[in-house]
Parts: sequence; C-alpha cells; structure tokens
Amino acid sequence: MSRVHPANWILCWLTVACWLHQMQPTPLIVCTAFLVVAAGLRDRQRWWRTLRRMRFLLLALAVVYGWSTPGVRLAAWSWAPSEEGLRMGTLQALRLLGMLASLHCLLTGLGREKLFGGLYTLTAPLALFGAWRERCALRLALTMDFAEVLLADPKPLRGNWRAWLDADNVGDVAPVRLVLLPLQGWQRVWCAVLLGVIGLILLGVGW
Repeated sequence: MSRVHPANWILCWLTVACWLHQMQPTPLIVCTAFLVVAAGLRDRQRWWRTLRRMRFLLLALAVVYGWSTPGVRLAAWSWAPSEEGLRMGTLQALRLLGMLASLHCLLTGLGREKLFGGLYTLTAPLALFGAWRERCALRLALTMDFAEVLLADPKPLRGNWRAWLDADNVGDVAPVRLVLLPLQGWQRVWCAVLLGVIGLILLGVGW
C-alpha cells in the first residue's frame, strides 16, 4: 500500500462500504466472498477471531429481520419467520460482513500511523470551520483501530458490559505519530474521482 496515499485507501474503503449497501444479492455475495478471502489472507488468525466475535450479531440480523418483516411465512405457524425477512436479514448480514472484511484489510495494510495521516488529510476541510482536525482525525483513527483490536483480541474481557468500558482493563495505548504524505499529482485526481464515485453511490447510482 506504499504507492497509494493513505487518504485514497480510506476513500476506497468508504467506496466499498457504500457500494455494498447498493448491490443486488448476486454481486453482493460475490463481493463479500472476495473480501472475506482477502481478509483471511491478510491475517488469518486475527480475522478468524473477529468472525467468532461477530457470529452472533450476524445471526441476530437474520433472525430479527425474519420475525419483524411482514411477508410469506415459512410455515403455517403464526410465529414462523417470513421469507422476505430472512432474505433481507441475510443480505444485511452479508453487507456487515463485507464491511468488516474490508475494514480489516484497510487497518492491517495501513497501520495506525498511516491511518491517522490519511484521516488528517481527509479532514482538511474542517479547518475552514475552525475545527481541530488533529483531534478529529486522531479520535477517528483510534476508534477504528481499537474496535478492530477489541474484536480480534484472543482473550476477551469477561463479565458484564461495564467491563468493556472500564479503562483499567485496557492496556496502555501506544503513542501515534502523525505521518504526513503529500497528496499531489495523480493522487489528487484519484481522490477527486473516489469522492465523485461515493457521491454517485449515495445518490442511488449503484448495482
């Protein structure tokens, strides 16, 4: 990932994340399968631990949609899930799985410092409004990094949900160095193209 500016890699991830929500079932399945394989090739053990943490959430999506979406019941029982609900829930689970896989590839490829530098570049417009872009970029970078580390931790925290918020259970956070790379030439063009693609996807131009 050294030849591409970190900001453009982050925009690539955002493009994939937005596109996953616009894809029809067949391309969604193919794209998610590709991303899952790519994530496994980046760091198989860490990705497997992430999947183990997320398996119940992915299953819950299909179940919640199945029992809350009206439609044709799978059986004659009144409490049976609907076909439409299970289909929608499965698609949502695939989208979430694809986003997690692409995020895993992004974080393992960039690292914390380049991720911070890329977010710092993308938050440049905030300076026009008097916002502290360093703090905004650092908080975003640390949040994304901590979420990925927490999911892949081989020794999860036990106990109730308050344990996850207890600062005493979290190790020391290593300092993050700001790596500033110039965004020039074709990197600027690619950045503009990616922003345009994201805008088109959000406007509904997708698969």
